[in-house]
Formats: sequence, C-alpha cells, structure tokens
Amino acid sequence: MFELKKRISVTAKDYAGFNKNYRSQGKIILILIWIFILLVSVLFYSVVDRSTLKYNSIPFMIFLFVFMFGIISVVIWGVFFLLKLIRITFDNWLYKRNVKFKNAEITINNTGIKIENEKNSFHVGWNQICKISEDKKRFYLYHSKNAAFILPKRYIESSEELFYLREFLEEMRKREIVADYN
Repeated sequence: MFELKKRISVTAKDYAGFNKNYRSQGKIILILIWIFILLVSVLFYSVVDRSTLKYNSIPFMIFLFVFMFGIISVVIWGVFFLLKLIRITFDNWLYKRNVKFKNAEITINNTGIKIENEKNSFHVGWNQICKISEDKKRFYLYHSKNAAFILPKRYIESSEELFYLREFLEEMRKREIVADYN
C-alpha cells in the first residue's frame, strides 16, 4: 500500500505554474503573434501610396517595410507584455484570495488525497479526481475542471520516492479510478 505524507507550502510561483499549466497555450501564442505582426506589416505596406513617395527605389521600399515591421512589433509586443504583467498581478491576487492550504500536510494513499492545516481540511477520493498532470516542478491533481491540488516536487526527497509516486498515480489512471475529462 502506497502512502505519501508531506508537509508542504504552496507558493505564489506554484499557483502561477498551475495557471500556466491550466491555460497551456505556451509557444503557439508567440508564433501567432509573429504571424500577426507580419500580416499587419504587409497590410500597412500594401496600403502605402507609393506614387507620393520621394524615393521609389527597391532598397527604400525594403527599408520602409522593415521600419514598419519594427514599429508594429514594438507596439504589439508592448501590448503583449502589458497584458502578461496584468495577468501576473491577477494571478497573485487570486493566489492570496483562493489558496487556502499555503502551509499544509498532504497525504496521498489508496483512499485518495487529504490536505489539511490548522484552519481547513479537505479529502477527495480517487473517484473524484478528474485529471492528473505534471510539469517540471509540480504535480497537479484536479478535483474539478479548474481546481487542483498542487504538489511541488521540491518536497519529494529522492528520485526513488518520485518514481513510486509516478508509478502509483499511473496505477490510479489504469484502474480508471481517475476520470480524465480531456
């Protein structure tokens, strides 16, 4: 019988990692932004009335396109990073508001997951876990579509313990106790 019992503290970084994992858009957005910038630059370039330009040579047209591409890139990336800053601020606000188990003891065993601290206690059976995912630094054990237990890997003391935890979670998936909603 497997049992993992740890004293953990979920940090704002862990919560932001959960939000990033939950959103899981990543690198595709960056590629789409560059494509959008290129399309907008081509659109602006094609709208320019070339007959009124003092210099109508090919090198000048290339310079004009690169200049417009640079200006549009700065504006769009500025907006992107401003939105990212707003999202980080929002994530920190959500963390302060929503994370009830900042310092808690988590127990994972055959009956389910139990997390408790001096103010709260929460137990979920494996039949209530709808998804299990993992990134480089954390495990996410979803008990609803947008809420999860966060288990930071920094509390896993050895690679052997990590191996047994992964094996146990995989066994729970194979038993179809965990209902994956994807």
